[in-house]
Amino acid sequence: MKRKRTKKTKITDLNVDVLKLIMISVAKSSDGAGSFARAISVCKAFTELAEDKELLKAVAFVKGSVSQYDGSFWKINGLLSKCASARNLAACNILLTYLEERIQSSEAKVTATELAMKDFAERAEAVRAVFTRARIRAAMLAAKKVRCMIDDVRMDVDEIREHVRRFRAVSTV
Repeated sequence: MKRKRTKKTKITDLNVDVLKLIMISVAKSSDGAGSFARAISVCKAFTELAEDKELLKAVAFVKGSVSQYDGSFWKINGLLSKCASARNLAACNILLTYLEERIQSSEAKVTATELAMKDFAERAEAVRAVFTRARIRAAMLAAKKVRCMIDDVRMDVDEIREHVRRFRAVSTV
């Protein structure tokens, strides 16, 4: 006697409501977001259901560090953004926390940049002042040398005049 082969039931043969309940259970598990992401990558039916707002609202995100989530969660079409747009409070809180951290980091960078600019301006002014003092000193030394040279020339001119006068006096005699 031949046995009649029974058709094996596939997960895709299940009713959409049953699949939805399975996905909601997966989404609410202890590692809801991670399990949900893995489940939708495995099964085409789950992937199609993953756009459902009720499912996205049910996804549980583990509290903790914002940076613990995979890079794909943060993409514009990533799970975190989709859940936040479905009004998932945990996803919204994670995004808000991330944005607050980014704002604080940006404010700290702005403050550090402003301090660096102020310090740079003060140092530039000090360098400019030193260069100005050095230029003044150099100009005064140069002026002193010029005065000495002028005095030497005057003495030489006086000596030459004295010699010319003596020469004229001798030649007229």
